[in-house]
Amino acid sequence: MEPRTLPYVRFIGMLILYVGLGLSQHTLAQVTVTDVTPLHGASGAEITIYGSGFDGTAANNVVSFSPVGGGAATTANATSVTGTTKLTVNVPAGLVGNYEISVENTVTTDTGTYANLFAGTFIGGWYGEPTTSQNQITSSIDNPLATHIADLDGDGDMDVLSASFNDGKLAWYENTDEQGTFGVQNIIASDYNSPRHVSTGDIDGDGDLDVLMADFGRSGTLDGRAFYWHENTDGAGTFGPKQLIFFDGSITSMTIFPADIDGDGDLDVVTSSNRTAGLRVFENTNGQGAFGPEQLIDNAGRYARSRTG
Repeated sequence: MEPRTLPYVRFIGMLILYVGLGLSQHTLAQVTVTDVTPLHGASGAEITIYGSGFDGTAANNVVSFSPVGGGAATTANATSVTGTTKLTVNVPAGLVGNYEISVENTVTTDTGTYANLFAGTFIGGWYGEPTTSQNQITSSIDNPLATHIADLDGDGDMDVLSASFNDGKLAWYENTDEQGTFGVQNIIASDYNSPRHVSTGDIDGDGDLDVLMADFGRSGTLDGRAFYWHENTDGAGTFGPKQLIFFDGSITSMTIFPADIDGDGDLDVVTSSNRTAGLRVFENTNGQGAFGPEQLIDNAGRYARSRTG
């Protein structure tokens, strides 16, 4: 009896071994996307995607841009690949709005999706259709991802604040004639990692507007992914160094807004972060910009953004 069963047992054992090896190889080839830079661009612009599990032949990697809210994805083949961890692709035509980026290795059929959204068609100062005319304030910034309007020098008119993603620069521009003629670039800081959002509020209670910043960060780095504020030291637009409100290397900072959440007469800070990092409040404990620990409002949202009103 045993001689008959032995070949059968060997066959089953070999089958399990082959299946196990196949699953292991599939797992090793799994596609992940860890970073996309830049995270916005017009038609034809080149973006670089980092991750793992890409095929060594560029054409075998298909990048999909899926519109948020539904609709058909737009795809493009990678134009170059470095090993299995880096590829480039040109932004397809017609992308307006926010998109989820994923990469498919067509050889293994594995797909990986990036955690953050890509914004298409930055033309005329907004993600959308081109404007018919524009008055340029400056060209000395690289990918201005956030702007804000506020009276930074206390002269009664609206100045412009900008945060540029690629050069890590936070700057403001004086409205010199109250009619939209803007002066030179005033740099507040140029050592941010990747500024994502900026706002203003009287954080220290001295009657002028200070500046708040959400620094987006990069995957795998510890020099970003944080929230800061800058003091308006003279009420006329001279700003001090950045002061840390909160840092967490596991999140990606998205937005930051001031508000008197606890009703004590000073401005606290509300922040949002990507995926399950959620919405947080930081109490202004002394009314002068000393912030307490994070208080989680909600972490169920994905790609949380903030609005005032």
